This record gives sequence, structure tokens and C-alpha cells, in this order.
Amino acid sequence: ASAWTPNTDGAEARALRRKLEAYHGKADPKALDFIWPHLNSPDRSIRFAARIALEAQPVETWQARALAEKSTDGGLTALLALARLGGKSAQDECLRALGKWPLATLPENQQLHKIRVIQVSIARNGLPSADVVKLATEKLSPSYPNKSQLVNREISQVLIALGAPDVVDKTLTLMAAAPTQEDMIHYMFHLRTAKHWTLDQRREYFAYWTKDRPGYKHQGDTVKWFEEAGRPYGDGSSFNNFYKNFLKEATANLSDAEKGELGPLLASISTGAAAGRKTVSDFPKPQTRAFVKAWTMAELEPELEKASKRRNFEKGRQAFVDGQCIVCHRFGNEGGGVG
Repeated sequence: ASAWTPNTDGAEARALRRKLEAYHGKADPKALDFIWPHLNSPDRSIRFAARIALEAQPVETWQARALAEKSTDGGLTALLALARLGGKSAQDECLRALGKWPLATLPENQQLHKIRVIQVSIARNGLPSADVVKLATEKLSPSYPNKSQLVNREISQVLIALGAPDVVDKTLTLMAAAPTQEDMIHYMFHLRTAKHWTLDQRREYFAYWTKDRPGYKHQGDTVKWFEEAGRPYGDGSSFNNFYKNFLKEATANLSDAEKGELGPLLASISTGAAAGRKTVSDFPKPQTRAFVKAWTMAELEPELEKASKRRNFEKGRQAFVDGQCIVCHRFGNEGGGVG
């Protein structure tokens, strides 16, 4: 047999990454000058390893350097570290520093990187000062909607959190044109906490809960996953509960006056049907069967080969129901939580 030859492709990059990883969780006064250039690496794995190494160093030793960094990838990576660890006191400066790279001038991956810095900052520290909220809203709003669906998904969350006055209208427009269930549900979920609604916008939003969601297509990677798994698409046994919970949050944010106006529409929403999922009460009713014979395995085994011919799927489905298998087990998008 021929001798094994190791694959050396990327060996230098892996060696560099491991050098950076040596500083993960380890503060070292000499580390910064080694780490810093790699925050701007074209290799995302190197950038991430450098950022984690940076985060292990005292924030006060690199905060000013992060705020002053001019390279795009290096600056965004350093500011992500500052958003994660700088705390409330550094938040306004961190977000203002992002202004060096207007969103519309960036390619998709860097737009997503910039938006991520804002998301992490808000998630960790709450909203920034009113001045920065106003500035961020003014800078981000012209880029929404965006030609990139990925950017739309992320920027919608930020503008909703910032309370942008036109975000509801823009997001409802995207929902109406959503090409997949995943896109539609993404916007439905994040709009549940939005502010600045008109009553007509509320009606439009809650009308989506009455739509035939299974009639919408799925995104390609979702379809591919199920195809490769060799099984039909299924929501999963917990999906309906998640759906109910965020409907509950959306209705909790209504004023008493809105609840009164929207009462008939809200009453018409069936979360099971809206989720495209049948509940136990919706399952086909079992049929009573007369006792025929107490079959043994020895009697059944010779008949199994015949079962693959001239099959009747409707009878099989009814047997699945009659035997009460459907209460616990799942077939397609019907049944309990057990595969």
C-alpha cells in the first residue's frame, strides 16, 4: 500500500489560528500587537480567533484602538468585541464608530457584520442614548428594504428594536412578498414587539395568522435537508406551541381599544390551523373494528412480502388511526411527537 501523505492545504492558516487560540482566555501584555493585524484577515476563521484572543485582554488596553481602527473587517471585528465586553459606558462610542462604514457602501457579508455589532450591543446593553437611537435609525432606514434577503432579516430586527417609525409598514410589505414560509414567519415573529402601528396595519398583521401557511414554499436548504434525510417535511412536535406563544406575545402588546376593534379577527384565529398543524382533536376518527383473529408473528411473516404489492395507502392511514398509533407517533405532519 502507498504511504499516507498528509494534506498540507491551509497548513499555514491553521498554524496561525492555533497561535491566536493560545491567547484564548489568557491575558498577555504582548498579545495585542500580534493579534491586531489578524482582526482584518480575509479568512473569517482567523478573524474570529483573533477577536476571541482580543476579548481575553483587558478592555481598557484596546478600546481606543478599536474605536480608531479604519480597516473595514478589522474595525467591525474589533467593535464586535467592544459591543460584547465594553458595557453600557462604551455603547454610544462603539455605535458611533460604525459610521465610518455606511451600510449601502458595503458588500453583503460586511453589511451583516455591521448589523451584528448593533444587535449584540442592544442585546447586551439595551438601547443606546436617544441621540444614538435617532442617528442609527436615520442611517439604517434608507437601506431597508434591501436587495439582500439575509440583510432584510437582520436589519428588520434592529429597526424594530430602535422603534423606527416606518418599520412596520416596510416589514408588512416584505411579508406580503415573502417567497417562503421561513421568511414570512421571521417577520411575523419580530413584528410582535414593534411599536407605531395603525389599526389597519394591525388587521393586516393578524390576518396572516388565518392564512394557509402550508401553501407557502420552503427555502431551498430546508427542502434539501428533508430530502437528504429521506423523509417528508414536518414542522416538528413543538412548532405549534412556539406559534401559540408568539401569538400570545403579539396580542399582549395590543391596547384595550385595539383588542376591542380586532376582537372578531382574533377570535377567528386557530393556532393549530394557522400553524399548519393538526391537533389531536383534528385527527381522523378511529373506526370500530370487529375482532377477526388473534394473529401470531409466525402466521404474519409469510404474508409480509405481499405487503409491498397493490398497497392501499388510505387503508394504511386509517389503520394508523384505528390502532391509536397517531396519538403518540408522527407521520408526515400528522400525529404526536414521536417519530
